[in-house]
Amino acid sequence: MSGFGSWAMEGYTGASVGLLAEERRSRRAARGREVPRWCMPQHVVAPFVGALIFLVLFVHFLYNAHPERLLGHVAEERVLCARGQGKQWCCGHRGARTLAPENTMAAFLTALKVGANCIEMDVHRTSDGKVAVVHAGHYRSKILPANGYVSDVDDVRVEDTSWDSLQKLDAGSWFDKKFRNERIPQLTSVLETFWDVDVRLIVELKAEKCPPKMNSTQCQRQWKWEEKYADSLKAALVRVQKDHGVGSPRFSLLFTSFNHSLVDELAVTLESLSVTNPLATRLGSGLGYILDPHFNYTGDKFKNTVTWLAPHVSKVTEVEHLWQSSRCVSSWVTDSRETIEQQFRLGVQAVTTNLPSLCPTIKLDP
Repeated sequence: MSGFGSWAMEGYTGASVGLLAEERRSRRAARGREVPRWCMPQHVVAPFVGALIFLVLFVHFLYNAHPERLLGHVAEERVLCARGQGKQWCCGHRGARTLAPENTMAAFLTALKVGANCIEMDVHRTSDGKVAVVHAGHYRSKILPANGYVSDVDDVRVEDTSWDSLQKLDAGSWFDKKFRNERIPQLTSVLETFWDVDVRLIVELKAEKCPPKMNSTQCQRQWKWEEKYADSLKAALVRVQKDHGVGSPRFSLLFTSFNHSLVDELAVTLESLSVTNPLATRLGSGLGYILDPHFNYTGDKFKNTVTWLAPHVSKVTEVEHLWQSSRCVSSWVTDSRETIEQQFRLGVQAVTTNLPSLCPTIKLDP
């Protein structure tokens, strides 16, 4: 093509390209002003995000405002704790402590052999976070190093001692030479031993809260003692449950303490564990306050997650208003057959004695 035709075609093509480019720019601008159907308008986004944040904070507040709310397994145990209901337990205090060295596997097995259906024991937290079954916070008086050497230092605390060091101690020779080299057990070992045994295990949480010359406020702020103790107990439960998979033990476990704030801390710790490991949580669903016979309790600070109370046998009727029809009761300590039977008639579920050989002679309700 030549002449005017060629020039006209070139002019047309150039004009067309320019018009097409301009049209594309116009369409892109229009699309930028459009709101896709799946996209939230900007004027709605800010109020929506604000409402979502408020809802999250409100739920968080409700969750933390009621740390004592009942879990399913706690509610189940509370039903069994109605007065006069549930199984009755005759408990060997620290095992069979008149027949074997207290708080050892020998004492626990002997207690069952002579007729107890319940074992009471004491535990302390070691310096490296293990839970050792031992009564005395200062252990030199009854427990000696396996080599027989006694340190000149009298003030030796379990809380300041590692588990490896405790394992080297002889916990039996002080009682009788035939128990030489009986070792301090760890709580996990006790739970493993009695996994398939129908027995109630009452574990009293003992410890000296603070290092010497430190008051309780300093201790809790700097050492977070109760939180660490509860975490160690949680770790013990998780370890034992992990070894048994989805299985359930035949034993029933009860944690008690004179230190009520420690029991409350354990309740919160186990409640948080219930989200990730409900089976391990169920192991420790029994929680109880030991009642000091020298104090008067109103019960207004007792948490709903604590389903047991443990008064002295002489105070059971005096604190009846605190437990009747709502909590189980574990009373301590008596070596009288008549008193044990009297406690059961009052509706007490568990009685602790230094003479578990009395247990077979006592009529227990089925």
